[in-house]
Amino acid sequence: MSGNRIARSVNVSRSVVQNYVKLSGAVGLSYERACELSESEALRLIGKGQARRRSGAVVPDWGQVNKELLRKGVTLSILWEEYRAKNLSGYSYSNFCVEDREINHI
Repeated sequence: MSGNRIARSVNVSRSVVQNYVKLSGAVGLSYERACELSESEALRLIGKGQARRRSGAVVPDWGQVNKELLRKGVTLSILWEEYRAKNLSGYSYSNFCVEDREINHI
């Protein structure tokens, strides 16, 4: 399936699809193997679901962020404030939202 077709089918940009294809290739994750994994396992394997350093900022645990967002009264803004309290040089709010959006639309 083409990158454009995948992007349309999951309602994300083609560049998001290309990014995940590139990340998957870098760790040797084939389509067949990805189908055998849960979403969180696949994300962890390609480095999107675990804390790591990126430009001096600790990457949030997006699986936990998404879990918290399911709770009543919890917003991305609240979660970002908690994240920044622990990571003073962490993502700006806008970058936090962009990264969360990319993770949620894989």
